Amino acid sequence: MMWFLKSILSLIISIQRSQASISNEQYGSLPELFHQDNFDKCSFLNDEFLYCSFEYHMEPNNPENPTWDTIQEIISNDYNYRHDVLRHWICVPFTCPDSIGNTTILDEIQLNINDCYDKKMKKYDLKGKIRNLDCVTTIPKYQVDYVDVATAFVFLIYGGIIIISSLVEIIATRWCSESYNKYENTLMGKIIGSFSIKKNWYRLTNVNYTEELIYLQPIQGIRFINTILVIFHHTCMLSVMLPVVNTHFIEKLSDKYVSLLLSGGSHYVIIFFVLSSMLLTYGVFKNFKNKKLTPKILFSIFLRRYIRLTPTMMVVVWFNATLWRHLGDGPVWYNLIGRESTRCRENWWTHLFYLNTLVNSYNMCTPTLWYLAEDTRYFISMLVLLWYIKIREKHIWYVLGTLLSISTIFTFLYNYINDFETLIIPRAESVYNLKYIVGDPLWHWHHISHMGNACAPIIGVGFGYLLYKTRHVDVFGARKTTWEVVFCLLTYLPFVGIIIIPGWYVFIGKFEHDAFISSWFVAVTKPIFVLSMGWFLFGCIHGIGGLADKILRWQPMYILGRLTYSVYLGHFTLLMSKAAVTRTPVYVNHILVVHDVIGDLIMSYILAFFITILLEMPISSLQRLFILPPSINDENKNK
Repeated sequence: MMWFLKSILSLIISIQRSQASISNEQYGSLPELFHQDNFDKCSFLNDEFLYCSFEYHMEPNNPENPTWDTIQEIISNDYNYRHDVLRHWICVPFTCPDSIGNTTILDEIQLNINDCYDKKMKKYDLKGKIRNLDCVTTIPKYQVDYVDVATAFVFLIYGGIIIISSLVEIIATRWCSESYNKYENTLMGKIIGSFSIKKNWYRLTNVNYTEELIYLQPIQGIRFINTILVIFHHTCMLSVMLPVVNTHFIEKLSDKYVSLLLSGGSHYVIIFFVLSSMLLTYGVFKNFKNKKLTPKILFSIFLRRYIRLTPTMMVVVWFNATLWRHLGDGPVWYNLIGRESTRCRENWWTHLFYLNTLVNSYNMCTPTLWYLAEDTRYFISMLVLLWYIKIREKHIWYVLGTLLSISTIFTFLYNYINDFETLIIPRAESVYNLKYIVGDPLWHWHHISHMGNACAPIIGVGFGYLLYKTRHVDVFGARKTTWEVVFCLLTYLPFVGIIIIPGWYVFIGKFEHDAFISSWFVAVTKPIFVLSMGWFLFGCIHGIGGLADKILRWQPMYILGRLTYSVYLGHFTLLMSKAAVTRTPVYVNHILVVHDVIGDLIMSYILAFFITILLEMPISSLQRLFILPPSINDENKNK
């Protein structure tokens, strides 16, 4: 009751504060927070080209300053930008021509620009200090080195192999079909076929409807839908990480109900952990029903996964570390793409061993790859758990229940001890330049930690075991209508509630942070969400999903689900490139974000198609030829 009264009081106070906010006239009178001069026009100056970015940290010339009072009132709300710090990109010869003089020394240029801006700020009775000055000249920011040349050479050679193999396949099947039918079964024929675009297209689009595939078909559909949610979340983040024109819109975004959808980003990803452990469990019990799981078998299962996933992932990291930074320019290109490329050069090896969330995680290359590192460690943990469960199968529910309880209690205690918030709150200043990913301990030590998502693979093992035990059983019998109602209640209500309630508590209510309530939300909501999604999949697989089941079993959904891994690998590079080539502060509203989401989805799947056809499928085919036979449950593999 006390907590309820405290919550109501906090809501009233937050409403009063919002009503007492400054006027639009006062807000519009402030110095321009983000400004970018015309980059391309500046580049036409040839040898005089000097384009600089910096932060201008302001302070008042005297205490009695209405503009400064307004700024202080704005920044007192931590949901707003720091309006006392201007983020500007200027063409120095145009905006501050006296700043260059005859000097090329960066420190002297900084002092001169500082003087220039002090003069500009006199009308506001403000002064300041230039910090984080970074300039672009006619000298390329990043020189092409031997690693870049070697990378381009290897990519060209590989492209040549793809083209030659595809032409051989087309010519041979059209004019030498009889002899080629014999030749394609030889080792050389299989190697050529591995790189053939035509053959890989057939592998991608051809669906062999076996009994096993039909049974598990909804899983590929849920992978596709979940990928849409992930891209939606990342597109929204990238829309607000850039310099924006309508800063007031971003600052008020947390007051809008759309923020509730953004708050569920971490929940969308853990669905993949559920799918991975579910399929692993189902495959192990099905393929080793009467066989003993030995360390050799466990290592073989892990090695298949490692070889199947790692090469394609490392090619993407390799590209991000080398050629990516040379493919564009602009005011924010060198900050965003240059920074990512440098991180990948320094930390590429952490991805090779899936240590990127453990080693130097605050300087992580391609942050979205955190999922693959955690999923790999969960895969190893679940293999050990399945080995134990296979020996003591009758105790499986006691084991899983104990592990889930430990995970929930540990999550609560860890969150409470560290006084973490309920969600990663997309405050204007923290989302700018993705600072909250780079520097937020909550993201590093909870949302991408091994224990922070442990409930998902544990529950996934339970549902995988249920799928195995009921694969030839009509679970719901003649009462399917009743069970369809139960299906909706136990699926959609928890799903919507877990996304809405914590988000409403944080964003709409803006209640005062309480460590106990936040920790309780974090510890309880994820298991409930995962259980609802597990039940959703179980119900669809066993025929009580209604319309949802029909949608998930639609054949194009299955094919698009096969592209999930390539979408996951490539979409970050694509979205970051789009953001980095912007030339002016962007205007953000809901309509434009929807437009961007649709465009990003289409482009991500087009890119994923090429990654799948040109990289993933050839590597998978060669693996089967030279290294290992097909893995367990390979037809429905979860990447």
